Amino acid sequence: MKRLISAVLALLLTLSLCPAALAEGDTVYISGADDLFALAERCSYDAWSRGKTVILTRDVNLGGMEFAPIPSFGGTFDGTGHKISGLSVTGAASPAGLFGVVAESGTVRDLTVEGTVAPAQAELPLDGNRAVH
Repeated sequence: MKRLISAVLALLLTLSLCPAALAEGDTVYISGADDLFALAERCSYDAWSRGKTVILTRDVNLGGMEFAPIPSFGGTFDGTGHKISGLSVTGAASPAGLFGVVAESGTVRDLTVEGTVAPAQAELPLDGNRAVH
Protein backbone atom coordinates (compact mmCIF):
# COMPACT_ATOMS: atom_id res chain seq x y z
CA MET A 1 0.00 0.00 0.00
CA LYS A 2 2.85 2.39 0.85
CA ARG A 3 4.45 1.72 -2.55
CA LEU A 4 1.19 2.45 -4.33
CA ILE A 5 0.73 5.73 -2.47
CA SER A 6 4.36 6.65 -3.19
CA ALA A 7 3.91 5.91 -6.90
CA VAL A 8 0.71 7.97 -7.09
CA LEU A 9 2.33 10.90 -5.29
CA ALA A 10 5.36 10.73 -7.60
CA LEU A 11 3.08 10.74 -10.64
CA LEU A 12 1.11 13.72 -9.33
CA LEU A 13 4.33 15.64 -8.63
CA THR A 14 5.62 14.91 -12.13
CA LEU A 15 2.36 16.06 -13.72
CA SER A 16 2.32 19.25 -11.69
CA LEU A 17 5.79 20.13 -12.98
CA CYS A 18 4.82 19.65 -16.63
CA PRO A 19 2.64 22.53 -17.91
CA ALA A 20 1.44 20.62 -20.95
CA ALA A 21 0.09 17.98 -18.61
CA LEU A 22 -3.13 19.96 -18.89
CA ALA A 23 -4.06 17.44 -21.54
CA GLU A 24 -7.16 15.30 -21.40
CA GLY A 25 -6.96 12.58 -24.02
CA ASP A 26 -6.62 14.32 -27.35
CA THR A 27 -7.42 17.79 -25.95
CA VAL A 28 -4.70 20.13 -24.70
CA TYR A 29 -5.58 23.27 -22.72
CA ILE A 30 -3.30 26.31 -22.97
CA SER A 31 -3.73 28.83 -20.17
CA GLY A 32 -0.37 30.60 -20.14
CA ALA A 33 3.02 31.12 -21.74
CA ASP A 34 4.51 28.00 -20.11
CA ASP A 35 1.79 25.86 -21.68
CA LEU A 36 2.46 27.44 -25.09
CA PHE A 37 6.22 26.77 -24.77
CA ALA A 38 5.50 23.15 -23.83
CA LEU A 39 3.20 22.80 -26.85
CA ALA A 40 5.94 24.13 -29.14
CA GLU A 41 8.37 21.60 -27.71
CA ARG A 42 5.97 18.70 -28.17
CA CYS A 43 5.18 19.75 -31.73
CA SER A 44 8.84 19.34 -32.74
CA TYR A 45 7.73 15.80 -33.64
CA ASP A 46 5.45 16.53 -36.57
CA ALA A 47 2.94 13.75 -35.94
CA TRP A 48 2.39 14.57 -32.24
CA SER A 49 -0.37 17.12 -32.83
CA ARG A 50 -2.32 15.19 -35.48
CA GLY A 51 -5.82 14.51 -34.20
CA LYS A 52 -5.37 16.69 -31.13
CA THR A 53 -7.44 19.74 -30.24
CA VAL A 54 -5.65 22.61 -28.54
CA ILE A 55 -7.88 25.07 -26.68
CA LEU A 56 -6.63 28.49 -25.60
CA THR A 57 -8.45 29.20 -22.34
CA ARG A 58 -7.34 32.83 -21.88
CA ASP A 59 -5.21 35.58 -23.42
CA VAL A 60 -1.45 34.92 -23.34
CA ASN A 61 1.22 37.63 -23.37
CA LEU A 62 4.65 36.59 -24.66
CA GLY A 63 6.13 40.09 -24.29
CA GLY A 64 9.81 39.98 -23.35
CA MET A 65 10.08 36.22 -23.94
CA GLU A 66 12.05 34.46 -26.64
CA PHE A 67 9.54 32.20 -28.34
CA ALA A 68 10.46 29.90 -31.20
CA PRO A 69 7.54 29.14 -33.55
CA ILE A 70 5.58 25.95 -33.05
CA PRO A 71 7.52 23.81 -35.56
CA SER A 72 4.76 21.70 -37.09
CA PHE A 73 1.08 21.59 -36.22
CA GLY A 74 -1.45 19.14 -37.63
CA GLY A 75 -4.35 19.32 -35.17
CA THR A 76 -7.01 21.90 -34.40
CA PHE A 77 -5.94 25.04 -32.55
CA ASP A 78 -9.04 26.78 -31.17
CA GLY A 79 -8.26 30.22 -29.82
CA THR A 80 -11.83 30.55 -28.47
CA GLY A 81 -11.67 34.28 -29.21
CA HIS A 82 -8.52 34.84 -27.15
CA LYS A 83 -5.32 36.65 -28.13
CA ILE A 84 -1.64 35.77 -28.06
CA SER A 85 0.22 39.07 -27.84
CA GLY A 86 3.85 40.11 -27.64
CA LEU A 87 5.01 37.49 -30.16
CA SER A 88 8.46 38.34 -31.49
CA VAL A 89 10.00 36.09 -34.14
CA THR A 90 13.30 37.15 -35.66
CA GLY A 91 16.36 35.67 -37.27
CA ALA A 92 16.39 32.23 -38.85
CA ALA A 93 12.82 31.48 -37.75
CA SER A 94 11.46 34.71 -39.23
CA PRO A 95 9.62 33.20 -42.22
CA ALA A 96 7.25 31.72 -39.65
CA GLY A 97 4.91 33.36 -37.19
CA LEU A 98 3.29 31.57 -34.27
CA PHE A 99 3.48 28.36 -36.35
CA GLY A 100 6.38 27.23 -38.50
CA VAL A 101 4.13 24.95 -40.55
CA VAL A 102 0.43 24.22 -40.31
CA ALA A 103 0.05 20.81 -41.94
CA GLU A 104 -2.71 20.02 -44.40
CA SER A 105 -4.55 18.28 -41.55
CA GLY A 106 -4.18 21.36 -39.32
CA THR A 107 -6.70 24.09 -38.53
CA VAL A 108 -6.30 27.34 -36.62
CA ARG A 109 -9.48 29.21 -35.74
CA ASP A 110 -10.88 31.99 -33.61
CA LEU A 111 -7.41 33.28 -32.64
CA THR A 112 -5.79 36.72 -32.72
CA VAL A 113 -2.00 36.98 -32.72
CA GLU A 114 -0.18 40.29 -32.23
CA GLY A 115 3.54 40.91 -32.44
CA THR A 116 6.39 41.27 -34.87
CA VAL A 117 8.03 39.01 -37.41
CA ALA A 118 11.36 40.38 -38.65
CA PRO A 119 13.52 38.76 -41.30
CA ALA A 120 17.11 37.84 -40.57
CA GLN A 121 19.76 40.19 -41.90
CA ALA A 122 21.44 38.42 -44.80
CA GLU A 123 25.20 38.45 -44.79
CA LEU A 124 26.25 39.76 -48.17
CA PRO A 125 29.62 38.79 -49.65
CA LEU A 126 32.14 41.60 -49.66
CA ASP A 127 33.77 42.90 -52.85
CA GLY A 128 36.82 44.77 -51.67
CA ASN A 129 35.64 47.21 -48.99
CA ARG A 130 31.99 47.36 -49.93
CA ALA A 131 29.08 44.98 -49.65
CA VAL A 132 27.68 43.55 -52.88
CA HIS A 133 23.94 44.20 -53.28
